[in-house]
Amino acid sequence: ASFGKGIAGGELNYRNGRLNLYGTLNYSNGANQIVERLSTPYPGQIFDVTDDYKRIMKPLQYTAGLDFDIHKNAVLGIQWMSANANRKDESTDKIVVTKLPAAIIDSTMITLGRATRNNSNNTLNLNYVWKIDSTGKTLTLNANRLWFNGSRTNDFNTSNYFGDGNTPTGIASHNTASGRQNITISTAQADVQLPYAFASLSLGGKLSFISNTSDNRFGYFDQDGYHDDPTVSNGFEYREQVQALYASAEKAIGKWSFQAGLRAEFTQTSGYAVSLGSTTTNRYFNLFPTAYIQFQPNADNSWNLNYSKRINRPDYRSLDPFRAYATPYHYSQGNPFLLPSFNHNLEFAYAYKGRYSLTAFYQYERNHFASVWMIDEIRNITSGISLNFADFVSYGTNAMATWQPFGWWEAQVQLGVQQQQLRSSVYA
Repeated sequence: ASFGKGIAGGELNYRNGRLNLYGTLNYSNGANQIVERLSTPYPGQIFDVTDDYKRIMKPLQYTAGLDFDIHKNAVLGIQWMSANANRKDESTDKIVVTKLPAAIIDSTMITLGRATRNNSNNTLNLNYVWKIDSTGKTLTLNANRLWFNGSRTNDFNTSNYFGDGNTPTGIASHNTASGRQNITISTAQADVQLPYAFASLSLGGKLSFISNTSDNRFGYFDQDGYHDDPTVSNGFEYREQVQALYASAEKAIGKWSFQAGLRAEFTQTSGYAVSLGSTTTNRYFNLFPTAYIQFQPNADNSWNLNYSKRINRPDYRSLDPFRAYATPYHYSQGNPFLLPSFNHNLEFAYAYKGRYSLTAFYQYERNHFASVWMIDEIRNITSGISLNFADFVSYGTNAMATWQPFGWWEAQVQLGVQQQQLRSSVYA
């Protein structure tokens, strides 16, 4: 199916003396038709699922801010950013159950669903930049406060039919789920740039305070009305504090350039599962080194070697334990106990005249997380749950060439060879 989409936006900039005002506004309204198919084998039968849904989206984003020149070497700024995303899904899901080994259609289930998601994300930023002297020494201060409020609903009715797909069995169900997620993040950061003759130094520190609260309800309707299901309903409260210090140095010596840095992070987390009445805490200290070496013997050739260690934290959708049902037998769910993953990256690169390049790389990710699909053969339920489930290794080479057959035509060719290995604690 085809649907129209409207997009509108605007931008404003005004400067008068030492004051600069600015703002942006963007809005869109449109829909997509999405069809997904899934075939799940169970002992003695197969579930063939067709998920056909229309998704209506109405995102609104705007930014407003001002900068004030305190004097010629210092600027004070304030900025407000807001993003509101409203989404509605109208779906029809069909499950055809086929008996094995006879390959005879046993029954059909049709689920009509309506789901909504409304998110409001607002951020306030205060910033200060001071150019300390004419040599390039600079102090930058930033303070941020983020408020995220999200609500979700998922209402679905399921009807069961015999093998012909038309005759009702008389068995039907009406379920509903609702959830709220509230997040606040406060950060304070200071950075100093210190260019000296012996090296260019960068120093800084950052404090982060995160609060994440979710409350999710799942229930069903019968002749007596609505009933909450405490075995599925849950709430979660998560707190995280991170203290970080970092420094880097950069130096050029003849045809060589060097850069090295180190970031130290101390993290404390606390998670409380309301339905279980249990609290889980974590405290960990990590070092994140970076190193970079470049050798450029002439204007045409360049050799680079770099290494970095990074942390990859899960997004808040992956942490939200809300169950998003497509049918009573198929749902996805976040995991509030999800841990971050750590990446080691090593890369060696050669470039010739800026038009040809060859790169070799090695990447190792510990504690990789993603949505893992689990099959419950007893209840015939398929669920996608966010888990730390593997270590991930990737290595390979990439080659690229760029040339201009004509003055108006630039061509680019890329070739890559890559090997990936997944060492999973969940999948054999």
